[in-house]
Amino acid sequence: MRELLGALLISFGLCVSSEKATAKSVEFVDEQNLQLRHLEPVARQMKVFFRDEFPTKIRVLSKKGNGLSKFDCATNTIVIDEAVPPTRKSAVIAHEAAHLGLCQLTYGANLKTEFRFLDEGFATLEEFRFLRQTEKFRERALRLSLEQLKIGNLGFDRVFDWRAYSRDSSGRINSYSYAVGASFIMMLFDRGGETNLRRFFTDLGRTENFEESLKSIFQMNLMEAEKEWKRFIINKGQFGAFS
Repeated sequence: MRELLGALLISFGLCVSSEKATAKSVEFVDEQNLQLRHLEPVARQMKVFFRDEFPTKIRVLSKKGNGLSKFDCATNTIVIDEAVPPTRKSAVIAHEAAHLGLCQLTYGANLKTEFRFLDEGFATLEEFRFLRQTEKFRERALRLSLEQLKIGNLGFDRVFDWRAYSRDSSGRINSYSYAVGASFIMMLFDRGGETNLRRFFTDLGRTENFEESLKSIFQMNLMEAEKEWKRFIINKGQFGAFS
């Protein structure tokens, strides 16, 4: 009964105070190893999806850069660009922390080129979830995805080559690419919920084969998944309805 109660509380995004329900704590620390308590809401959010498949300690550094923040799965480190506005820093950290969580959940498979659209799509959704702007971002993501679909710039053949898809000829990030990745994650969530999305990522770490994991968790081959994805974008993007 305790396990069932814990599962129900996690599914609704609530924290369970029992030591058994929270076997591992998560802390963010700075370069002096001092705990960053203002990031505890980020830690709680990550635990909802990743549970114990998440680093117990993440180091957060702040440096001058090119406007981009980054993560390092080998050291569980996040580097935040000093140019990030203070009001957005925690959300950006949530984005980068989601990458670190997927590294652990998938044993690093999320970093493979053909899976990067999943990785960035999921992390972007977590960023806007932290900002409590999930619905607003979903509408924008589906609108941008629909635009790319209409001009023939959306499909597995495109997103599997993430480096080419996500950047323009000058190397700058294409604003639509993360939204397109997020739209596929949204479709999987719509179809199977959070539990099966997590199972999919776990299975992807085992197989490192996109189609095999799709068949195993969502009973779709590659062609069926792409059709379902495009149908989802057309239906939801045009009418703005969410399940």
